[in-house]
Amino acid sequence: MVTYTLQHKRSPTNQPFSTADRRGRHEPSNKTDNSKLAGVREHINSFPRMNAHYTRADSNRQFLGSDLNISRMYHLYKETCGATGVQPVKLGVYRRVFCTEFNLSFHQPRKDVCSKCESYAIADNEEKEALSTDKEHLERKELARNEKAADKAKACKDSTYHAVTVDLQSVLTTPCSNVSDMYYSRKLAVYI
Repeated sequence: MVTYTLQHKRSPTNQPFSTADRRGRHEPSNKTDNSKLAGVREHINSFPRMNAHYTRADSNRQFLGSDLNISRMYHLYKETCGATGVQPVKLGVYRRVFCTEFNLSFHQPRKDVCSKCESYAIADNEEKEALSTDKEHLERKELARNEKAADKAKACKDSTYHAVTVDLQSVLTTPCSNVSDMYYSRKLAVYI
């Protein structure tokens, strides 16, 4: 011990002590390469996102489609890596990056969209100008909202009057679509 200490003493000060502790100062042998982690981040960022509909002002969390989950995303990541010849990371690494570096969640659609609004959303600029003249369906929507608000106000003032609304957000139609014509014409509904 004395010989080792003298051989490894600090030369500038000539103190008879060992050099500084080197434990934990090397890179772990099983550390994931930064280029692979960048590929995982790039893959996660490639999915389209949407903001929360009801808590937009309160949260900066974004949502991925309801047909996704981490396992399905990892399966798509492995397919992408196989096509490019890159060795994929393990599922645990992919999950850790997703959960710690991204503020994402998986979204169940909270409301359907009418076919006119959906057509407007996917139209190009010329088609949007033509579709923007048809405002009747938006006026009917506002009228329905105003009637509901009036019924709620009347129910609060008059104890003999009751206003009842039913929220069917947890009903998922199969197959899933945001267009209301298709949404309501489906025969199979999944209640969750």
